Amino acid sequence: HLDTDPACSNPSGAAALDLHGWTFPVGERTAVVRSAVFPVRWGDFDAGIVEEALADQYGVADAVITLSRGRDRFDLEVWNGVWRGGGEDNLGVSRTGRAPVAGPGAPEWTRTSLPVERIVADTTGPDVMVVNTEVTEVPEGGDTPVTRPGGPTEGSAARKGGGGDYLSNEIAYRNTLLRDRAGSVVAAGHVHLPRTERPEEHTDTLARTRALVAVVAAEARVASAAEPGSEDPR
Repeated sequence: HLDTDPACSNPSGAAALDLHGWTFPVGERTAVVRSAVFPVRWGDFDAGIVEEALADQYGVADAVITLSRGRDRFDLEVWNGVWRGGGEDNLGVSRTGRAPVAGPGAPEWTRTSLPVERIVADTTGPDVMVVNTEVTEVPEGGDTPVTRPGGPTEGSAARKGGGGDYLSNEIAYRNTLLRDRAGSVVAAGHVHLPRTERPEEHTDTLARTRALVAVVAAEARVASAAEPGSEDPR
């Protein structure tokens, strides 16, 4: 909404700026955070901007987390769908239908590999944090969308992931699909941050987002140490 309200602020963008370059100890090693801000435009996603930015991170990074502005809480999105629901982007452009993802065999659904239960247990703050498993699907053999609180059923077609049917859901889908296609087991997933609108409202959100990233890094270290032949965690 910068075109109508130049003073507005998106907590996910604020978090990206806050996190970029942050280093912190994780056991014997040091975690280093690198961030990017993506345009809210269907055309850039069509052109492969997410894949260009993130594909090479698999095999390098221990976690790849995407963020966006959500509702009145933190949502740890479990399921991501391939469907676009028609919302207008920052250029007023709308898209409806399956996302045009390059490569064969794009599935209807992808799933987070973030340690969502541990994140909820080990971070605190004034806002509610939810492990969101809800989706909207067209069941196999059906033609009417159905909302499922516990995730998709086998063979269903996506209509909304946990994060909806807009670009936030799509960046989560594309990121986790890159993980799957790379055969990677690193932590990847999406978090919707509480819907703040002014910079002065971001303090608690930014603090808890940092705590969230620290939990993911700690879990990545444990997972790395457990890998066969691993003598020293990353």
